[in-house]
Amino acid sequence: MDPVEPGLACGSDTAHLSLLGYDPRVYYRGRGAFESMGAGLAMAPGDIAFKDESTGIIVSRRADRHFEEEGPILCAVLDGMKLPSFPGYEVRVRYATEHRCGVVKGPKLSEEAKNTAAVINELSKEITRILVSHPINAKRTAEGKNIANVVLLRGCGIRIEVPAFEIKHGLAPCMAIDDAGHDKAIKLKVLGLEAVDQAIGQLARILWEAERSGQYQYFLCVTGDHSTPVEYGDHSFEPVPFALCRLRDFIGAIGEDNVMSFPLDDFPLPSVKSGEDVTENIDVAEHKSDQRKAFCGNSVCEFSEIAAARGCLGRFPRSEMMGIIKKFIKAKND
Repeated sequence: MDPVEPGLACGSDTAHLSLLGYDPRVYYRGRGAFESMGAGLAMAPGDIAFKDESTGIIVSRRADRHFEEEGPILCAVLDGMKLPSFPGYEVRVRYATEHRCGVVKGPKLSEEAKNTAAVINELSKEITRILVSHPINAKRTAEGKNIANVVLLRGCGIRIEVPAFEIKHGLAPCMAIDDAGHDKAIKLKVLGLEAVDQAIGQLARILWEAERSGQYQYFLCVTGDHSTPVEYGDHSFEPVPFALCRLRDFIGAIGEDNVMSFPLDDFPLPSVKSGEDVTENIDVAEHKSDQRKAFCGNSVCEFSEIAAARGCLGRFPRSEMMGIIKKFIKAKND
């Protein structure tokens, strides 16, 4: 499936909108609002938000991807900061994930305005002034690490109004992330895929227990928002695999005993040690294609780009995805 259209290497924001049934050419208004609202910052009309310039040269767009301890501290210092030349403006900063934060400003700002540009320029300078003097950066300097001395104000966006996904489709969504591909971290990507396998195994067991009790009939759909090859280190334009089936058919293929014996214990998110080479290949258990039986009249029994290309759905644009899912559910329920 092409997440937006053939040949387009899309961002996660536009891809997510597209996959979930919202045309990005109609609804997209910048990444910043997604990051900020996802971090818990409320946005009102007149606010603008940034995903994460200064007049200097950017050495690295992230001081450290693993910023879970220091990031919230620095964001808290910046939250509520004042702008000397613009005392009427409020600045809110909230830590999001890894090296990212959300910045919200208001009131009466727009994405294209001379006054807004002046406010943002002063904001950048004040952010840098506060950060360079913080003890965390003194400590990072002593340890030979990059300092976090600027917030890259990018992905400017405003809050969008769209019909809720549950109302639009009558379904509930779930997603994941693609950092390992960006970092060209082969080892971390493999560990990440193994973690996804664990999550799907746990989900299948929980849903099957519910379905056996007669609550609902469940369906599984697995896909991606875009491709991020480790050799390339960025989003690329290849189509992504798409798989859809009834839960009961999945259980039949995997084996009920295997699914019900799957542990439901918490498991850690994949990580690597500091200084560890994440670009090296690691040994992966050989996969035998005859271990699983295909079903639903299909010949595909594994989830990959090449395998999915042989599937009965062929290649289709994202605009058809939700329709395919809902028609499949309806056909199996009738």
